[in-house]
Amino acid sequence: MPSKCVLVVDDEPNVLKIVGRRLTAMGYEVMTASSGEDALKKAFARRPDLVLLDLLMPGMDGAEVCSRLKENAKTETVPVIMLTAAGMGDAETRGLKSGVLAVFNKPFLTDAFETIKNVLEGKKDYWTEQEE
Repeated sequence: MPSKCVLVVDDEPNVLKIVGRRLTAMGYEVMTASSGEDALKKAFARRPDLVLLDLLMPGMDGAEVCSRLKENAKTETVPVIMLTAAGMGDAETRGLKSGVLAVFNKPFLTDAFETIKNVLEGKKDYWTEQEE
């Protein structure tokens, strides 16, 4: 059975590298994009099973990318998890309004990767509560 494909979108090369390595170690195929425009091109060319999307990026931000993914028939059902360094208040609101499944604050904990695994495995109760 082919591995699930995750599109990781972030304008920080170190985030792409770290998250990509972790997901690869978990057995997933990883595509990366460093801008919103690049993310849309890659997602429309090859539909990923999940998108991990940074909120704050130059040019097109993550909320706009998510909205465009949800408006396209090819990618409208792809789950999107948003990553942000902006703080949870505004980021969470913007992300959820654009159609994301969950929002994690950077730097994120192991719980984020557990949630990613649960989503890719199709678990209905995908959310992993982070401990306070």
